Amino acid sequence: MKTKNLSVYYQNVRGLRTKTNIFFRNIIQVDYNIVCLTETWLLSGIYDQEIFDSRYRVYRCDRDYETRGDHLGGGVLIALRRELQAYSFSTISMPGAAAEAIELCVDLKSSNKSERLHIFFGYFPHCSRHYDCLLHFFESVSDVIVNNPDDDYLVLGDFNISSAQWTSTDHALYMTNSTINGDHIVQALQSFVSFTDLRQYNHILNTKNRILDLVFSRKECIVAHCKEPLIDEDPHHPALYVIVKSSPTRVLLSAPRVVRLFHNADYEAINNDIASVEWQILLQGKDVDAAVAEFYDSINKIISKHVPIKAFRCDTRYPPWFSRSLVKIIKEKLKYHKKWKIYGRRSDYDTFSLLRDRQKRVMRECYDKFIIDAENKIKINSKYFWTFVKSKRHSSDLPDTMFCDDKTSSEGYNICLLFNDYFHSVFDSPVSQSSSSFQITPESVTDSISRIVLTIEVVEKYLKSLDVAKSCGPDGLPPLFLKMCCETLASPLTFLFNLSLSDGIMPGVWKQCHVVPVFKSGDRHNIKNYRPITKISTIPKVFEKLIYDIIFPLLRPIIIDQQHGFINKRSTETNLCEFVHQVSVSMDQGYQVDAVYTDYSKAFDKIPHSLLIRKIGEIGIHGDLLRWFESYLRERSQAVTVKGFCSTFMPVTSGVPQGSHLGPLLFNLFINDVGSVLKYSDLLIYADDMKIYKKVKTSLDCQLLQMDLNELGIYCKNNHLTLNLKKCSIISFSRSAKSLKYNYFLNNVMLNRVIEVRDLGVLLDCKLSFNSHIEYITTKAYRMLGFVFRSGKDFRYSSTLLLLYNSYVRSILEYASTVWNPHYKTYIEAIEKIQRKFLKHLNIKAISCNEVTVALPTLFDRRLERDIVFLYKILKSHIDSAFLLQNIYLRCPRMSSRSTRLFSVPVTRTKYAGNIFVFRSCRNYNDIFNLIDMFNSTLPSFKQNVRDVINSKQ
Repeated sequence: MKTKNLSVYYQNVRGLRTKTNIFFRNIIQVDYNIVCLTETWLLSGIYDQEIFDSRYRVYRCDRDYETRGDHLGGGVLIALRRELQAYSFSTISMPGAAAEAIELCVDLKSSNKSERLHIFFGYFPHCSRHYDCLLHFFESVSDVIVNNPDDDYLVLGDFNISSAQWTSTDHALYMTNSTINGDHIVQALQSFVSFTDLRQYNHILNTKNRILDLVFSRKECIVAHCKEPLIDEDPHHPALYVIVKSSPTRVLLSAPRVVRLFHNADYEAINNDIASVEWQILLQGKDVDAAVAEFYDSINKIISKHVPIKAFRCDTRYPPWFSRSLVKIIKEKLKYHKKWKIYGRRSDYDTFSLLRDRQKRVMRECYDKFIIDAENKIKINSKYFWTFVKSKRHSSDLPDTMFCDDKTSSEGYNICLLFNDYFHSVFDSPVSQSSSSFQITPESVTDSISRIVLTIEVVEKYLKSLDVAKSCGPDGLPPLFLKMCCETLASPLTFLFNLSLSDGIMPGVWKQCHVVPVFKSGDRHNIKNYRPITKISTIPKVFEKLIYDIIFPLLRPIIIDQQHGFINKRSTETNLCEFVHQVSVSMDQGYQVDAVYTDYSKAFDKIPHSLLIRKIGEIGIHGDLLRWFESYLRERSQAVTVKGFCSTFMPVTSGVPQGSHLGPLLFNLFINDVGSVLKYSDLLIYADDMKIYKKVKTSLDCQLLQMDLNELGIYCKNNHLTLNLKKCSIISFSRSAKSLKYNYFLNNVMLNRVIEVRDLGVLLDCKLSFNSHIEYITTKAYRMLGFVFRSGKDFRYSSTLLLLYNSYVRSILEYASTVWNPHYKTYIEAIEKIQRKFLKHLNIKAISCNEVTVALPTLFDRRLERDIVFLYKILKSHIDSAFLLQNIYLRCPRMSSRSTRLFSVPVTRTKYAGNIFVFRSCRNYNDIFNLIDMFNSTLPSFKQNVRDVINSKQ
C-alpha cells in the first residue's frame, strides 16, 4: 500500500467492556489507517472482532488484574489496517505491572522502497511507580532508536505528566520547564525528547488547560481535536486525529559535468612543463589583467595534457556504499518482479526471490565495507569519515522546485538565477564620497604604508602550506595542484602579485567568486531561507594572505581594544570574560548594569566602498597600495553554483569580500571609529556583534546611556549601517528586587526589554546565574548524544565513538566554560550526568569488541584545568586581554610569610562575584602553586603538569 500520509485516531476511552457495540458501529463508518486506544479495560474473554471489523488487525496489551489486585483500569490497543504490513509486535513489561505499553513495527511502502515505522504506545497512570514506568519506557524506546537510526518513529499515549509546560514553535511544541531544577519526571521527559530528537505535536488542551496525551514523531505531524469521537470523550483526554506526513521531498538532480582528477595527475611532467615556460618573456610588458590571462592560458594547456578527466552523471538514487554489482542485482530484481506481476509465472517469482535474498546479503557486505573504510581512514583522510557522519545529521540537497516571492522554478539553472537575484538584492548602490560623513580621530592614524614587494621565497612558503583538502574556486585550480607545483609556480605568481601591487590593480578574474546557498531554517523551498557561503579562488586567497600578514602588524595598534573579532589571541571567550567580570563586580557593589545589544542587517554586505576607501586612506594607507585596495573592492562579481549548475556573474556593489583574508580586517577598520562617539558608556565588539553598557546608580546614568545611543544612531546613519531595531534589545543586570527600568530608544524606536539574551553563544540572564545557559547546553548535548549513539552504532572501535562524542557533545558542554563555570552541585551534576551516560554506552561497546574499557576525566576537572590554562595564557601573552590582565593581582607580602599563594584574590560580597573567571582561576592556581611554576613552563608542559596534579588529587 503506497501512502503519502497516515491517519491515526487516538482516544482514552475509559473502558470498552460495556461499549463494544457502540464502538463497533462507529468504527465501520470511518477509515483510519491506525486506531490507538488507552484505558480499554478489556478482559481476555472479549474478542477483537467484537470491537473492530475485518479491515483491522488488533494488537493489544490488557491489564494484568491478577497481579495488580484490581478489576478496572488500564490496557492499550492498536488497530492496524490490513493493507499495512506489521513487521513485529511486542509488549513492554513495566515495573510492578503498573502501566501498559506496546511496540508495533509497520512496513510503509513508498516509491518501491520499504520504510519501517515503529509505533510505541502506552498508558501511564498516576501511581507510586509512575516515574519508574516512564523511565523504563523512555529507555526502551531510546534503545530501539539507537539500534535502528534510519527508521521512523511515532510515540504516543496517555503519559499523565501534568506539570510539563509546552510552547508552540511552527508545528511542533517544545518544553519550557527547567531541565535541572524541575521535578524528576519532567527532567526524564526532557532528556528523552532531546536524546531521541523527537518532536511533540499535540497542542490540544483538556478541560483543565493541560496536555496529558502526547504525540512524538520525527516526521511532521498535524494533530487536531476529533469532533466526532468514536466513544464519549473523557474531559481530561480529548480525542485526537493525527496525520503523520510521510511523503518525501523530491530533490534537485545535479547537472552532468566533467571534472579534472588532480589527485591522479602526473606532477613530474606538469612541473617540467611549467619550468620550461619563459614566464619573464610571456608576461613582461603586459598590463596585469592581460598577464594573468596569459598565465591561466599556459597553465590550463599544461593541465589538459597531464590531468585526467572524468564525467559524472546526474545524482543516483543509491547511497554511496552501493557497488556496481549491487545496483545491477537491484535492477535485475525489479525486472523479474515486474515480469511476475504481469505474467504470474512461478519461475519469475523464484528468480525474483533469489535476487532479493542476494541483494540483502550483498547490501550488508557493501555497507560493512564502507563503514570499515570510513573508520580506517579517519587519520589518513578524515574528510571521508566526517562527510559520512554529517550526511546522517542533515541533507545538503535542494528541493526540485524553489520559489522567491512570486517567482518559482524547477530547473537547476533558473534556481541558480533566483538565488543570485536574492543574494544580489542585499547589496547597496555605490555611495559617492560627498554623501558620506566621516571624521578621522588623531589616535587612529598609523605610519604611512604605500608599497609592498613580495619575494619568491615567501610566495613558495605560502603555497607549500596550503590545505589540500580544500576545493577550488572559479579558476578551477585546487590547492593540491598549487602545492604540488609550488616551486615552479612561485616565480610567475610572484611576478603577477608584484605587478598587481605596483599597478594598483587587482585582476578582474581574481575578484570573481562562487556562492553556495546553505539552508538556515524554515521552508526548504523558499530561497530566502538560505544564506550565501562564498568561495574565492586559491591564488587570490594566497595573494590576500601575503598582504594581510604584512599590513596587519602595522594596523593592529590602531584597532580599538574593545574589538575582539578577527584578531589573533582574541575570541568570543575573551569578549565574554571581560563583560561578565565588569557586570558581576558592579552587581556585587550593589549597582545594576544596563546593556544594549545591537543587531545590524547584513553589515558585511552593506559597507559603502567609497567610505571604506576614505577611512583606510585616513589611517595611513597611501599610494599604490591605496589604489590597489580601491581596485580590490570595486567591480567584484559573484555567481551562484548549485549541483553543477552555475548562474551568470552579477556585480557586488557594496560590502567587504566574504570568505577572504582581507575582508574581516577591512570591516574592523571601517567600524573602528564607533568608540569615539560613545562618551559615557562602555563598549565591547565581536565583529558586528556590539553591546553598549553602563553601570547605573541613578536615572542620570540611564540618561547618559540614552545620549550615547542617540550618537550611535547618528553614526550608523552616516556610515550607512542599517540597524535591525526589532532584534536590538535592552537588558538590566541586577540582583536587586527593585531594579531601575528605563525605556531606551534607538532611532526613535523603543528597545525591547528582555530578561535573557544570547551573547556570542552564551545565554546571559538578568541575574547572571547562567541557569538558562546550563539548561540549554545540557538539553542540546543530550540531543547530540542521541545522534552520536545512532550514527555510531555500526562503527567497530570505541575510539571512533569517543571522537564523535568529543566533537559533537563535549564541545557543546565546554564552549566558553571560563565564562559560566558553575559552582553549585546541582548544575555540576547535571553536566556530568551526560558524560556518564556516554561512558556507560561506550564501555558496553568496548567490552563487546574485546577492547579495554575507557575512563575519562570528569568534565568538572576539565573545566578546572581549562580555567588554570586560560589564566596561564593571559599571563604569558598567549591571550591578548589587557583588561583581564590588569585584574590579576600578584600577592606581594610586606614581610616573609609561610603562605604559598601567588595571587591575591579580592574579597567579594556575593558568591556569584567570587566565582567569576579571574577570581576563581587565581584561587584554583593558588591551591597548586607549590607544585607547578607557571613562569618557568612551556604551554604543553604546563597543561600536562596541571592535568597530572588534578588527577593525583582524585
